[in-house]
Amino acid sequence: MERQQMIQGLAALLGDSSNHPLPDFAGVKAARWRHLPLGGRLEGVARVDLPEMDELLGIEDSKAALDLNTRQFVAGFPANDALLWGGRGTGKSSLVKALLRRYADQG
Repeated sequence: MERQQMIQGLAALLGDSSNHPLPDFAGVKAARWRHLPLGGRLEGVARVDLPEMDELLGIEDSKAALDLNTRQFVAGFPANDALLWGGRGTGKSSLVKALLRRYADQG
């Protein structure tokens, strides 16, 4: 229940003023923020295309750094925020999706 309260708090900080229920993360692996005229809400994503980490080529340094950081986070150790930047098509979203594929079942 603590996790659910944390997600509700984060959604409220983002401007979630709706009575829409939060996604059930037992049934979905990902969520997205849906912008609405007076704020927005967090919605579950039923189907996500999740690439394998090995399919991402040419971004080995970023993969290694984010993989280590994510492993620490999932294990309950301190982890850092991450900012991915670069031009369109450089693998930012794909890297996040590959990490989701690798670690979603671990929380």
